[in-house]
Amino acid sequence: MKPIATHPGDAPARREQATTNGHEKDQMMHGSYGRFAAMIVTSTAIMFVLMYSLVYRPEHLWFADTRFLMALYMGAMMAVVMLAFMMGMYRNKTVNGAISQMEALIRELEQR
Repeated sequence: MKPIATHPGDAPARREQATTNGHEKDQMMHGSYGRFAAMIVTSTAIMFVLMYSLVYRPEHLWFADTRFLMALYMGAMMAVVMLAFMMGMYRNKTVNGAISQMEALIRELEQR
């Protein structure tokens, strides 16, 4: 990073510095959809495992599709809530719409 110009004659350098810093800050504020997906998948997997923490005996541990679908349902709802709160970071309306449609599909599967 260049040092900030302090001499009055260096105003163009200060403007360039501010523009560069603003661009870097703007890039940092845009979210990565890959990282977003990783957060959702990790959280969903953790929720699925935590549902088994309520089992009283090890003999009662078996795969239950209801628990799996409930974890998917919670993960999908969490994705929509996170998108709503971080709309400024995730600005691709096509991808946001696809995520919302996926949530609606999972919600429909859950109700069957």
